[in-house]
Amino acid sequence: MGFLLRATLLLVVVLALIPTGSGTDSRTGAVGAGDAMSAAQAAIEDARGFCTRQPDACAFASRFAATLTDKAEAAAKMLYEFLRDQSANRANPATTGSIRESADAGNADHTLAPSERGVPWHAPDAPPPRRHE
Repeated sequence: MGFLLRATLLLVVVLALIPTGSGTDSRTGAVGAGDAMSAAQAAIEDARGFCTRQPDACAFASRFAATLTDKAEAAAKMLYEFLRDQSANRANPATTGSIRESADAGNADHTLAPSERGVPWHAPDAPPPRRHE
């Protein structure tokens, strides 16, 4: 729960320091960084007393935060193992597996069968003339 409070405080401070883009804010009075810090300190003081006022809600929030932490750790472990397995299975990063490797890939210079090598070469026949319509 302390992490959530710190993250919220940091977010509020960051948002307070971001300029709005206009010279004046007509809806509300100008809020300075000092005002934001004092409001954040008051909110933290109030949150510190929350567990004494609402012990059941505080206990539930603590269990919930522990559950979220466990789930985040399990998800990070699964992601790490997945990425590790993917990199281990990939011997050559340029090989995607989309095209099968032929049985005689090492013999690529001699792709003709011995009986085909004896046939003399001749140029292809000329294409038929085109019809003009």
